[in-house]
Order: sequence, then C-alpha cells, then structure tokens
Amino acid sequence: MTASADGPKNPRGYISGQVYGIAYQLAEQPPGYISSATNYISVLVFDKKDVPDKPTWYQHIQPLFTKYGNLYPIMSQYVVDLRNYDAVIERIAILKLAFSLPIHDPNHMPVTRDLGAGDRDTILKWLSNPLLGTPPSQPIVVEAPVTPTEPPAEVEAEPLQGAGKTLFIRQYQERYRAKHPEASDDQA
Repeated sequence: MTASADGPKNPRGYISGQVYGIAYQLAEQPPGYISSATNYISVLVFDKKDVPDKPTWYQHIQPLFTKYGNLYPIMSQYVVDLRNYDAVIERIAILKLAFSLPIHDPNHMPVTRDLGAGDRDTILKWLSNPLLGTPPSQPIVVEAPVTPTEPPAEVEAEPLQGAGKTLFIRQYQERYRAKHPEASDDQA
C-alpha cells in the first residue's frame, strides 16, 4: 500500500491524518463460510509537514498542544495543561521522554497515536530548545481547563498493576459509579 507523499490533506480538520479501513477476504470462500466483519486492516496516513528550523511556542507548539489539551482534558487535571507554556516548561523532561518513546511503547505520547511524524519531530525539536517566540496578534482561544473537584477514588491496585493508566481508569469508574449508582459496568 502507498499513499500520496503529501498525505490526505487533513480531511478530519481538527486532528491531522486520516484512517482508512481496507477489508479483505479469501478469493474463494468454502461453502457455508461466514465472513467476519473484523476482517480489515486499518491504515493511518498523515499529511507531510516540514520541521521548522527554530520552532517557537506561539507559532508552532501552542496550536498543536491546544488541540490535544482540548481533546484530552484529563491531561490538564492530572499531568500537565498542554495549553499553558509555563506548565509545559515545568514538565518538559517528562514530555520529552513521552514524545521520544517508540510508537509501540504504552507510554508513547499521544497515546492515541494521532500525531504525524512532522508534528512530532517539531515538538521534539522545540522541547530541546523551548523558544517562546512572538505572541500572535489574536490569542488562541481555549476553554479553561477543568479542575478536579474531588480527590481520586480509593481503589486498590492489582499486584502487578502499579499506579498507571489502568488504576486511573478504575478510579474514574469508581467516581462515576458513586455519582451514578444506577449505571451499569459498561456505562462507567
């Protein structure tokens, strides 16, 4: 499979790249064979983006981080507000690590793998030399981050679990169940 060298031209708008599902099946099916709806390959294709020589917060990084801060507000509550320069600078070492991890690593950032190589390389270059740059004439409009109003729910970790993402999800589920006792496990 190949894609255009320039990419799909950002059909999703807010997030770069496009997911394509390609179905497949055997050329000749045995009698009575029922095809599975899951017989497909997903391909994620990104637009080509050149890495600037000296990326700056205002021109290159804040627009990217603002999108992810809005899409994943949980980051602002528990890790770092990606929309805030000072907060990002405070956590620059861990961000540099997360963005530099191989894509198959569970701590790779962003966890949804929806950031193209050009944008990721721009972020990594900036994290190595975090220039602020000149503020735009029109500020980027972002919603205020949501601040947690309660401490994390008390949930015990499984013996091999540690205190990672699974524990966080379990804490979220417990808070949800406490607020919505009528909810089923699937809804939490």
